Amino acid sequence: MKKWILAIFLMAPLMTEARSGRNYSGEQRKQEKLIQQAYRKGKVTETEYRKLMEEQDIIKRAIELAQRDGFWTPDEKKRVAGKLNRAEKRLRRYKTNWETD
Repeated sequence: MKKWILAIFLMAPLMTEARSGRNYSGEQRKQEKLIQQAYRKGKVTETEYRKLMEEQDIIKRAIELAQRDGFWTPDEKKRVAGKLNRAEKRLRRYKTNWETD
């Protein structure tokens, strides 16, 4: 019986993330890899890279804070989604440096 309770307790954070509809942690990790890739290819400067990575740290903290209680409120979802969207737009802008094709 104790094993079942422990298993349910350990699975609760995973189930709440699945119910939220979006995998915020996965999106954040993907963004971080894209930023690192853009820096290696020379698409972003060192200063831009540093700013983008600091922003990713802020997003990670926001995700951890939202997951702490095991339940995502609509406000937490909106806040994290907004941070991810802004980071994506900023990366796109830095990669092109306002150039148009």
